[in-house]
Amino acid sequence: MKRLVEISFLIVVLFFSLTSCEISKTIDLELPSYHSKYVLLGFIGDSTIHNIYFGKTIPPYSEGSDTITNTEIKLFADNQLIVALERIDANTYGTYPNFLLDSNSNAFFKFEANLINGEKVYNKPIQRPNKVAIDSVQILYSQINMERTFKIFFTDPKEKNYYATRIEIQKDGDYVPINDDSYELFSPNDIFDDALFNGKQAIISKVILVGFNSKNKFRIRLFTITEETFQFYMSLKLNRLGYRDFYNPTFEVMTNIENGTGCIGAYRSSTVYKED
Repeated sequence: MKRLVEISFLIVVLFFSLTSCEISKTIDLELPSYHSKYVLLGFIGDSTIHNIYFGKTIPPYSEGSDTITNTEIKLFADNQLIVALERIDANTYGTYPNFLLDSNSNAFFKFEANLINGEKVYNKPIQRPNKVAIDSVQILYSQINMERTFKIFFTDPKEKNYYATRIEIQKDGDYVPINDDSYELFSPNDIFDDALFNGKQAIISKVILVGFNSKNKFRIRLFTITEETFQFYMSLKLNRLGYRDFYNPTFEVMTNIENGTGCIGAYRSSTVYKED
């Protein structure tokens, strides 16, 4: 009898030990999106280059220790150097004054970061996507004064497309993003594909907090993005959900960056709307 009790006790201890190990493994899991060796993020606009982010972690979780010093970042078009970027602050690079690109160019663009230790981090060459024409936009009030509902009407081409919205509000003469996700051009919540309306008239609705000013001017833009860019933001979103909930499984962070993590994208479209 005593022997049976001892065996039962050992089984119970072993069960809880295994359970505890499994829980601790899940909680202590390091997500690849926050612990990459190098992260490169950036976008090529219709005629300008957006600031490039380069660091050790994906923003907005970056800290001072994430800065990589003595880095040279260059932009190539069809493997030809067109401009070298200047350091703006700890983790951002850009051109000043703005370097103007040929808006009609179908060249393949590539950013390349050269580190002092001889390593290189770069994106797979990409082309600009086709333009997205916004047919119309409705800005609706809600019962809560700080909220606006933005309805974006556009026609989706028949081919497979991936999209991202960016809504900016005018403050002190400048346009600033309403959904600011630090150095990322898009919030992971701003991306979508055309699975529900492929090749048809489409409506996208977004409810946004805009503040108490009843007379705002907005810049509403709809972008086509590459499948890799879409997958990057989708995987980043899933990773953040897993990070917040602890017990969710991790997801591979899709990327088009060689020797690092992140995404370089390109877009074409710009529309300004003023609230009535």
